[in-house]
Amino acid sequence: MTPKKPQPTQGAEFSGPLLEALVGFLYRAGQSKKEIEALVRDALKKLPANKGARVISSLDVGTASAIGAGFHRWFRSKTFIDSRGKPQPLPLLGPGKTVQSLIRSVGKKLPAEDISLELVRLGLVKRVGRNAYVPTEMHSLIRTNHPYLSEHIAHSILRFLHTVNDNANCAAGEVPLFERFAHVPAIPKSKLREFKDFSSQQGEALIDTVNDWLEANRAKPRGGSATTAQVGLHVFAYAANTRKSPRR
Repeated sequence: MTPKKPQPTQGAEFSGPLLEALVGFLYRAGQSKKEIEALVRDALKKLPANKGARVISSLDVGTASAIGAGFHRWFRSKTFIDSRGKPQPLPLLGPGKTVQSLIRSVGKKLPAEDISLELVRLGLVKRVGRNAYVPTEMHSLIRTNHPYLSEHIAHSILRFLHTVNDNANCAAGEVPLFERFAHVPAIPKSKLREFKDFSSQQGEALIDTVNDWLEANRAKPRGGSATTAQVGLHVFAYAANTRKSPRR
């Protein structure tokens, strides 16, 4: 009997390219194929028995991006803000001006109804009336183990590796993509909260500015094929544990 070929699972659209990018990075960094195989086997052995994140039907390679774009439009577009500049309360589902139609407007091939319901479960939108919902905050932050978060992390790693690789192979005269970092090996832990607040303020201001530019220059839907490119800017802060300072 011929063994059945394993069927691709949800997330295979981005997990395959992600794995290829990570393996390619290790190979270019000097690891042999046998060493990479051993590393992968060792990593698989350390995985927990259960996946942790539940599987949902609306997981797609563009879901996280569509949610972010939808929220930006809800806070910025004249169609979706009130006279005070606040997001208008919208019905959750159905045609017309609803959360479902908002998601569909930025991701036409996505299951907008499933995603809208999931936004409520995640607490990213809240009910303010019998059938009226508003976003909890402008930046849709998922703070739980969830497939949307897994997709976001996978794309973040993949895009960073592509940026570094493209810049390393940038031909003379071409403009490289922006890639910088600010780092110090140690700060007092008493300053950690201050760093989080400061980096959040600066990061959100930068992301808002870039988002406005991107939305203003988004390609308009049109018949036929048009030359387009996916672009964006990813910003994150980090804080790694360090050893205690030696006593003087």
